[in-house]
Amino acid sequence: MAVKDTHKAFERLKDAGYSKEMAEALLETLSESWDTLATKADIEAARGDVKALEAATKADIEAVRGDVKALEAATKADIEAVRGDVKALEAATKADIEAVRGDVKALEAAIKLDIEAVRGDLEANKKESKADLKALENETKSGLKALETALRTDTRELELRMRLHLYAVAIVVIGVLAALELIPR
Repeated sequence: MAVKDTHKAFERLKDAGYSKEMAEALLETLSESWDTLATKADIEAARGDVKALEAATKADIEAVRGDVKALEAATKADIEAVRGDVKALEAATKADIEAVRGDVKALEAAIKLDIEAVRGDLEANKKESKADLKALENETKSGLKALETALRTDTRELELRMRLHLYAVAIVVIGVLAALELIPR
């Protein structure tokens, strides 16, 4: 309720029982605050600003959602790539194991052949000297032990390489998951 006719308002206040001084003070106080009151146009303009801000905020939210979806898709692609790498490494490791098994079988066959040859030689030379036979037998045993030791060393080295490959893949996967914040801290 805006009071524009101060004389009319003054008369109404006096008729209502206000003293002249009280009516003047009240009207003066009201006239000072009229300039700071919001009009309907001010309120409508503010509503328009709020609606524009709301629309801009919704657009920003949709843009962020799009970014999140794109990041999610990229992350899934990265995970699939890592899975492919792990499968390839697994296949390569299995192939290495099979190759070593083949080498072990070939070595075993060769050792068996060597043993048979030595036995044949021993039988042919048995009459010559028991001392020579004993020396040859000791030499063969020593060679077998060396081969077994070398085979164990090679097997341990292969196992170590395989573990290192698997650890490296695990570290990469953990790094990717940590970067994507899929692993709780």
